[in-house]
Amino acid sequence: MFEQQVTFLYSTDLAHSTAFYRETMALPLVLDQGGCQIFRVSRDSFLGICQCADGASASTDGIIVTLEHVYSRHARILKKRAIEPITWITRVNPID
Repeated sequence: MFEQQVTFLYSTDLAHSTAFYRETMALPLVLDQGGCQIFRVSRDSFLGICQCADGASASTDGIIVTLEHVYSRHARILKKRAIEPITWITRVNPID
């Protein structure tokens, strides 16, 4: 079993992406490595947002982030106009 976990995502606009996770998602920044910003997602898991290498492009396939308090987080994001409104949210029970 792992004690901690980091998921890395790559961005062509690091400043814009990190502002979204810091300001809109309210994730605390725990490590600034210049070209990669590490945010705390939970006690033992982290999200690293890193600048793509010059000439590279970030994947547009999408990601899934699981959060507590989904409805209040969704309302916060809509209020900041950081995403387009969605018409449904599926409630999923946590895995035991």
